Amino acid sequence: MVLYGNVCLDDAMEVHNEVRYSFDEATTFGHFSSVGWYVMRGLFFGMIVCVMGAVGCGKSGSTAIVPQQQEQSQDLLHAWEAATGTRNWQEAWELSPAILSQYPDDPEIAAAIARVAHELGKADVAAELLVQACRAESFQDSARVEQMFAAMLSVGQLYECMDVLEESLASQPNHHSIRRKLFELHWGTEDRPRARPHARFLVQSRQFDIELLIALVESSTRTKVEKPLMDLVARYPEDLRPLTARAKTELDRGRLGEARATLEKVLLNHPQHVPANVLLGKLQIAESNFDEFAVATARMDRNLDDYPEYWIALGDWCQSENLTEEAAKAYWEATRRDADSTDAWLKLRGVWNLIAHPETMDDVTAKAVASRSTQLNRLNQLVSEFKITGKESVSLAIDISQTLVDLGRIWEAEAWTAIATTFASGDRPGLTQTRQTIVAKLRRKTPWQLTEGHPELTVSLSTFPAPDLATRNRIATGGGRDSAQPSNDGEQATNRYVLTDESQQRGLRFFGRTGDDLDRPGIMLYQFNGCGGGTIDFDLDGWSDVYLSAAGGQPPLVDSAENSLFRNESGSFRNVTSFSGGDDKRFGQGVAIGDINEDGFPDILVMNYGPDVLLVNNGDGTFKDVSDRLGPGNSKTAWSTSGAIADLNDDGISDLVILHYTVGLDAVLYKCPSPGLDIARACTPLRFPALQDQFMQGTSVGFFEDKTSDWNAVPSIAGRGLGVTVGCFDDVAGVDVFITNDMTSNHFWTRSLQPEFKLLESGLMNGLASGDRSLAQGSMGIATGDLDRDGEVDFYVTNFAYECNTLHQRSETGLWRDQTYSAKLELPTLSLVGFGTAAIDLDNDGMLEIVLTNGHVDSFPEGDDAVPYAQPMQIFQRDKGGRYFDRTAETESEYVARKHVGRALWTIDANRDGLTDFMVTHQTEPVALMINHARDSNRWIDLRLSGTTCARDAIGAVVEVQSGDQRWTCHQTSGDGFLASDERAIRVGLGRSSEACQVTVHWPGGHVESFPSLGVDQQWLLVQGESEGFELSLPD
Repeated sequence: MVLYGNVCLDDAMEVHNEVRYSFDEATTFGHFSSVGWYVMRGLFFGMIVCVMGAVGCGKSGSTAIVPQQQEQSQDLLHAWEAATGTRNWQEAWELSPAILSQYPDDPEIAAAIARVAHELGKADVAAELLVQACRAESFQDSARVEQMFAAMLSVGQLYECMDVLEESLASQPNHHSIRRKLFELHWGTEDRPRARPHARFLVQSRQFDIELLIALVESSTRTKVEKPLMDLVARYPEDLRPLTARAKTELDRGRLGEARATLEKVLLNHPQHVPANVLLGKLQIAESNFDEFAVATARMDRNLDDYPEYWIALGDWCQSENLTEEAAKAYWEATRRDADSTDAWLKLRGVWNLIAHPETMDDVTAKAVASRSTQLNRLNQLVSEFKITGKESVSLAIDISQTLVDLGRIWEAEAWTAIATTFASGDRPGLTQTRQTIVAKLRRKTPWQLTEGHPELTVSLSTFPAPDLATRNRIATGGGRDSAQPSNDGEQATNRYVLTDESQQRGLRFFGRTGDDLDRPGIMLYQFNGCGGGTIDFDLDGWSDVYLSAAGGQPPLVDSAENSLFRNESGSFRNVTSFSGGDDKRFGQGVAIGDINEDGFPDILVMNYGPDVLLVNNGDGTFKDVSDRLGPGNSKTAWSTSGAIADLNDDGISDLVILHYTVGLDAVLYKCPSPGLDIARACTPLRFPALQDQFMQGTSVGFFEDKTSDWNAVPSIAGRGLGVTVGCFDDVAGVDVFITNDMTSNHFWTRSLQPEFKLLESGLMNGLASGDRSLAQGSMGIATGDLDRDGEVDFYVTNFAYECNTLHQRSETGLWRDQTYSAKLELPTLSLVGFGTAAIDLDNDGMLEIVLTNGHVDSFPEGDDAVPYAQPMQIFQRDKGGRYFDRTAETESEYVARKHVGRALWTIDANRDGLTDFMVTHQTEPVALMINHARDSNRWIDLRLSGTTCARDAIGAVVEVQSGDQRWTCHQTSGDGFLASDERAIRVGLGRSSEACQVTVHWPGGHVESFPSLGVDQQWLLVQGESEGFELSLPD
């Protein structure tokens, strides 16, 4: 036993497994069984004896009954007893009003007559009588309260029942089973502000189980099954409020149209139902329907003020109106109502960058706000992993409790360690020590949330102006709302894009795959990713060559098909693998292309499940395997996926970023059984620990040193990395690294402001950790480019099915915002599994299209939520209103018209005609070379950069191109998304403009140079330090 204050905690505490009440059970009448009825009758007649004067039975101060009344009452009761004894319920019912009038405040009589009402099918009257009985005795009888609960639900009085249960707990706070039921009802009906106090009371009263603890730390995504609520609506259609739960599920899945229809149906009948109004407001903001939000919210009463989601939506509305201080106050109000809202803290920190109030939020407080956001994100990810791995991991429970301590949530931290003592296995000494440390900090009067040491919880923005929905402060461009500047008008196009798979006729015949039976169910996790490739002009003849990875064996053995190098000979490809020395046979994944030794010739880094391979270009058409230069960290069991070659620390020598997925070989050896199926299926990635990514520094002698720890590139939660892009993406000098992770938050590494080179992970703070609907998604590919032509880089991230892909658009705050819904990009990708993607100006009209390839990870059985294995490629075109339209069906292409199991996608100009082509790998068919035959005769310019004082590849350079009155901003990047490496070129579509281009290059390191009067429809080499560009010859 561990004692602190006056509270006694048992180290081996008993977990109270609450028996949940299902809505289906509400059709029975609780305790009115035959045995229960005779007990009730005994109590009833005992009360009669008491009323007739038995000594010691009466309540103090009760009114005596005169003899005549006693005789009348006795006769009445005898008649009532006779009627019920013979089950003559109708006669008993007719006598009941007289009895109730005689004893209006007696709970036993009210309950007994409720039995009669129930037998006569008067369920609503029975429920009313039980409420009366419970109130008469101040809800002291918990069994009767349970009866009342069942009776009210049986007649569809869900919300009335919750109100009465609140009333009962005000009188009898220690009725824990009732409180747990009420918590479940509030939580299940999406009224979480009313649910949380009950959960906290239960934890502090030692009445918790693992499900309650998980609910308290989960993100806002709905996890409760809404079927019982839907059944209740089916039985009692006059009350549609439970449908709010369905709307929340639809919103979480990105089905905005369905969620809106459901909420409108609810609010038509119940216009003041607060949870539905709050959810509708969140949906309106997601759709960028700011005016609708303002009008609808202004009609609501102030009950909305208790809901943090309302304040977050209001803050977003204020930002759309350029009301920065009002937005800050709204987000602050949200944190006051829920100190555990990651979204509220993130948005408060983001908008604070635009306000100069150092006296209100100093550096210490600002860092505390950022830290709380990070810790909350870590907590959510730990809990997600805990749930998926079986809810019995002691090590994860310890990590969760430690994070809760860091957040100042000591009660929950202690509860997690207490419940971990009941798990079957684990590190008992570590658990005991952790638990003792936490218990030592806890006292009976310890508040639920500590504020000491948490300046973020004591900051006050009360002096800031309050948001006013009547305010209109729009400017002509849309009041700060993101607006596009495309040169097209978004009208329907017919056969605008013409794409042809010419891999076979151009000699590029290659089929890289991770197994031989990928067209059958039962594909394992290590086979999911497929194989990648990259564009490389290895012989510097101006024609883009291709390097492709292969797999098919068993990691980490060297038993796969060989990787291949294809030389581009004037538009046709020849396999030169055997001559070049690029025929590695490990389990290939991604490919990164870059100049690692600054000799001007591009080199190849191949990521494998097993040791990675580094191939140095000898300059004579051959490559040398120098994988030993990767050092001892090049593990035989490491699962590498994607990578990038770029100078991270600005020393003029290229470094390496190598993404990792999971630890060891368990993902190869371990299979998860599928209930009801004869075949094993892949396990969820969260079943296997994530493996830390590597950041390798290039040295002057050509070797690489692991600087992951020295550069502070160790995140609070290791990711399962799949996609990467490197370039200068923010306003801080130096290159940044954006990494997409599978089922863990994405990472954004930027250079810290310390004198010594360090990296800072700020994905959460910059809005890139995930989309708005989730803290972690199945993120894979990345398309990088200035999609809205505002001079800032945007990202398009592909995700798993029912998550929808995410458009991260950089806003005026300097942060990235999820603009998926306002851009109308959610529905087309919702049911698909996205992999490789790229931002390509297919028709050179000056606006980037989004091109992506899709395909499921396995061929699953048919069902309501079944997603096809083979899926269509997609092409999205942006209009000048910022919306995207799916142009896939209008594209003239046999390949695009068919479905595929696509994986990696990267760019190439295979025939050097100034139109960007691309390549796609697949699981069930050979690689595709998609040649672009766009019919529009738009102009273009192609720029190749070569650094001299910076690294040769000039990764991180920012290029501004101006032609006439049009301006474009482009970024020199590396990594290029999922398992692939794009053609290292900046190609800009100029539309109809034929004016010479004025080009300004912001080189890495800060050097800026201008190159005037570069001709259009030409390829140019721009060398750092040269005053003029060099025109490169093109084929006739």
